[in-house]
Amino acid sequence: MTPRVPAEEGSITLYGIILFVVILVTLTAFTSLAFPSYVSGTSAYTHFLGTADNMVLTGGMTGYADNTGMRGYVMVANPYPDPTRLGAVQLKIRLDSARVIIDPSSGVNLDKSTVTFVNPRVSEQLHETSSFLMRKPGWTIAAKSGTHPYRSADADNILEPNEEFTLFMYPSEALPPRTPFSVIVAFANAKEIQVNGFVPAPVTPVMNFQYVGRPGPL
Repeated sequence: MTPRVPAEEGSITLYGIILFVVILVTLTAFTSLAFPSYVSGTSAYTHFLGTADNMVLTGGMTGYADNTGMRGYVMVANPYPDPTRLGAVQLKIRLDSARVIIDPSSGVNLDKSTVTFVNPRVSEQLHETSSFLMRKPGWTIAAKSGTHPYRSADADNILEPNEEFTLFMYPSEALPPRTPFSVIVAFANAKEIQVNGFVPAPVTPVMNFQYVGRPGPL
């Protein structure tokens, strides 16, 4: 007896059904992320954004001897300078995030972050300051810039996906040569970043730390 549907046509029909199911599942998953619903999309969307956020370094880290006066972009007041020690560090960060496509207006509020400077003797949480003349201890947003052509950073302290912020850290204790240290910046709604350094010998007015450990989420 001749079958109603030849074997070749049956295989093509089966493959077509499988392909249709795969496309349907893919579209459903994408819709739940890009267009969240109350039932399941909202949590999936939030989880997607949370796992995609990642603070990264732009370049290396710069160190400054424990002098007074202009340190990079920041004017510091140092009553007891010691140019043989490391006095401050500076690094530039940006937000590597899927938000730049899905929600470009979003970002991470740096005013809600914490900056901790760690050396072998003490772990010190620095306070944020916006004073023109900076004193120990503290940290500040020293400069802001845009990452897209013809688009600069705005005036607020929210780090958006199209911006880069330069952070200046000024701990209480200046560090002598050959001292290891770490800078930990924790954010309210993004993964923290840790940068490791080692004070060179001898200390120079400006030091570029090319190898600063592995930045990124912990």
